[in-house]
Amino acid sequence: MDAVKVQTETLNANVISLPARFDQLESSVNLATKSLEEKKAVPLSSVAAKGELSDTGISDEVARRFLASSALVYNFLIYACVLSKKNKVSFSLNKFCVAVSYNWNAPFAGFIACMSSVGLLVSDFDVEFPDYKIQVINGVLEAETESYIEKYLLNRYKNESLKQEELMSHFKNVRAMFD
Repeated sequence: MDAVKVQTETLNANVISLPARFDQLESSVNLATKSLEEKKAVPLSSVAAKGELSDTGISDEVARRFLASSALVYNFLIYACVLSKKNKVSFSLNKFCVAVSYNWNAPFAGFIACMSSVGLLVSDFDVEFPDYKIQVINGVLEAETESYIEKYLLNRYKNESLKQEELMSHFKNVRAMFD
């Protein structure tokens, strides 16, 4: 009986505290909504468009190591980001997947999100399509990605001509997305 009494008292105390907890929840949701609205008010891309950001602030050595340690397909994505910024146009992750013969765009969206979070680029993103327009990209990535990929393909696959041709085709397909 004592156990039932204790459980009943605990349940009553929890029921009594529910209105206060709902108030706390409502206030948390309102705070989160306000925070999101403030973030939307001044997106990084608008700061970049005003010329307040000229580079990402990441050291040249870190950017080079990032490029060298990323898988080739992600290097192709970095190249697409470079071309997006250079041509001032957006690009579709779905079209990128077709260009590199990949069936799923989620890893690429994640890679762009990671690049953005560490400060290697600033982009506008359209959730509906998944399209990206790169506003700012690290200067080393912008200047060296194309030549890095060309050298990598020529050196890494010099004895595998069919594989080299296939990957060069992907590289050209990415470039053609911006022609």
